[in-house]
Amino acid sequence: MELPTNLMKLINLYHLDIKGIRLNQMPSQMGKLSKLQTLTDFSVGTQNGSSIKELGEQKCLEGKLRIWMLQNVDDAQDALGANLEGMTDLKKLDLRWSDDAYVSIDEHLIHQLKPHVNVCCLVNVGYGGSRFPTWLINSCLVDLRLSGCHCFSLQPLGQLACLKRLHIKAFDKVERVGYEF
Repeated sequence: MELPTNLMKLINLYHLDIKGIRLNQMPSQMGKLSKLQTLTDFSVGTQNGSSIKELGEQKCLEGKLRIWMLQNVDDAQDALGANLEGMTDLKKLDLRWSDDAYVSIDEHLIHQLKPHVNVCCLVNVGYGGSRFPTWLINSCLVDLRLSGCHCFSLQPLGQLACLKRLHIKAFDKVERVGYEF
């Protein structure tokens, strides 16, 4: 359920593979592990846990990153501090909101979670906003997987020029699919 609170003392740690372990939150001060190249999962905490902006210190991350519990982000500015756009070696980004059927969120939050253009696979699960972010249209995504989102329209997805795989599941609110499809 939790990682040790003194984990941040391992300042020379390069790999933290915790996939398959559902943590409630990360220990505070995860940003001190600035040499991490592998961080499979990051659970956004509440009050005593790690803020999403701690990811902003992880400039060496590569491969895949799954961010859990995004509904715990209080302020869209904190998401901007995560600096996902600065993670040039990240290839797959997985954004996950609560397992609840619907979580009310600040739609500005997802706009601040813009990944670097090198990200070729995006997974988005449980996003409660009514529309996709504008950065999605300008991305070079090859693989897009959407599940349990509450968007009303799929219009921008037809404009993804590099897209080869699109997986959509449990989109109960869709009212319109654009002519691009």
